[in-house]
Amino acid sequence: CDDRCPKNLRHGRETSLPEQFKRLVGRPSPICYGPGMTLPAHLSDRLGLQLESTSRVSLECVLSALQASAARVLRQALLGVYLTGSFALGRGDEASDVDFLVVSGRAITPQEEVAIRAIHASLPDRAERWARHLEGSWVSADALRSPVGASDPWLYVDNGSRSMVHSHHDDTWNARWVLRQAGIAVIGPPALTLVPEVTRGNIRAEAVEQADARAAWVRDEPHVLLDGWAQPYIVLTQCRLLWAATFGTVTSKAEAAEWAARDVAPSEYRDLLLSSIGYRTKPFRLETGEADPALAAVAAEFVSWATRAVHARANAL
Repeated sequence: CDDRCPKNLRHGRETSLPEQFKRLVGRPSPICYGPGMTLPAHLSDRLGLQLESTSRVSLECVLSALQASAARVLRQALLGVYLTGSFALGRGDEASDVDFLVVSGRAITPQEEVAIRAIHASLPDRAERWARHLEGSWVSADALRSPVGASDPWLYVDNGSRSMVHSHHDDTWNARWVLRQAGIAVIGPPALTLVPEVTRGNIRAEAVEQADARAAWVRDEPHVLLDGWAQPYIVLTQCRLLWAATFGTVTSKAEAAEWAARDVAPSEYRDLLLSSIGYRTKPFRLETGEADPALAAVAAEFVSWATRAVHARANAL
């Protein structure tokens, strides 16, 4: 969710890593980006299953720069840098954000925060376009082990932003589930050693809260469904929340929409869901930022239907 979301939304069947990913974990790294700077081979291999070679190398360079910056600022306190989100789930593509988490072994000091803010102010100046799509948080290990919402807001940078804010954007059960189950260590131990288990009940309860919040957004600002970014984002997010309420796990928005169109949603929403998947990567009208106006009304109906379905499925299990 980027800065087009309302502020209150900027915090989102069992699914596991594909077998080909599992076999790659732990291999020694042949990749080197400079003196003493290497990235694990399993990271390159997993990204290679999702991006063409040039784009993969470009993303690896950005992650290497983030890792080097984190090591320079936090030094011995750096516990790990993790790639999360769609790329961790194996569903990343050219339209994906680069979701990340930097974990410190202690609280980040005010001096370190100044340096971290400077890092994210300058990273978008890099030549790689992925540097302008970083989205994530810097957090202490203690905060990551605490229940959701129990710690102070984390230091967060939004997709495409140069400025950081203190936010609970990444302090959610679904983000922790993805990190623990699928997070890719750029450097550091397996993420499951840092994140306590997330229960299906946690995921389902949060899905209800988030579905209600997005339904309220559409109800209060119906014109948002005429926005070329917001319309597919809201539709696909409701699909992901429907998946979460059904299975108590997390998957990508696109996979959840494919599942909903095939197995769950009434037939009158099928075209909307499939169109939303396509508009995510190829907007309806890129030059003006408009959504398909013919889908706005049916999108509003779908949001209402999906919200009710999220409640029903979460409460039935």
